[in-house]
Amino acid sequence: MNADRFFRLLPIAGLSWLWGAFFFRVHLWWNEASYYTYGWIVPLFAWLLFVRYCRGWSVHLEQKSGGRLLPVFGLLLIYVPLRLMAEPDPFWRFPLWLEASVLVSLTLTMVYCLYGASTTRAALIPCAFLFTALPWPAGAETALVQGLTGLVVSATTEGLLWFGHPAEISGHAIRVGEDTILINNACSGIRSFQSLLAIGLFLAAYFRLKLPVAFATLVFAVFAAFFFNLCRALILALISLDGGDKAYATWHDPVGYGSVTAAFLALVIFVWLF
Repeated sequence: MNADRFFRLLPIAGLSWLWGAFFFRVHLWWNEASYYTYGWIVPLFAWLLFVRYCRGWSVHLEQKSGGRLLPVFGLLLIYVPLRLMAEPDPFWRFPLWLEASVLVSLTLTMVYCLYGASTTRAALIPCAFLFTALPWPAGAETALVQGLTGLVVSATTEGLLWFGHPAEISGHAIRVGEDTILINNACSGIRSFQSLLAIGLFLAAYFRLKLPVAFATLVFAVFAAFFFNLCRALILALISLDGGDKAYATWHDPVGYGSVTAAFLALVIFVWLF
């Protein structure tokens, strides 16, 4: 390995370490109790996008002489205090977004200095996709959860009426005679909504769909997430009414996994048809 190639790979190794440390902290948001369990797959998807969009990076590596890295050091000076600010509380969302923004800027600046403008433009979409791994702002997340929960409660109640059950809404619960079916935040469909939206963005970017088709893909992802989660809620409500709490507990996870799988397959088929 010659000296020029070594000094090009050295900052890439340092940047990879910064991203690894960042995602090590963000992964606390990806546990089973959160709405962002899909986050584990985002770095891999971003890498796949980078490979697909930046296939000519080795050509730029040979053709472009060494670039000046002064802007990189300036961004590092901004990054360090942000990193220290986020250290006491890894669940503080605001510094996570700021830190991710600086890291993306740092990445694009380094790519520009080392590999040129065309590779930098190609890296924009993979870098932007990394933001899907971050937790949403608390206000937007709460509004979305409450809105989806209300829609699921209303639609499930209508579905039970169609099946002949005298259902009525009581807050975030459904009353059917003396039985009460609780639709909590975890059943709102927020997980499937966010994961399908991220996957829809990935598929639209990976297959380089035209803008109208990409927009239609995202709309369909949102629709599929809501529709199949509604099917899940209705099926579980019927199981609870017919089989009681024991049957509900037995079928809760299988029905949930089945609805997510069906939504994902529907999204893939939609993209494949276009």
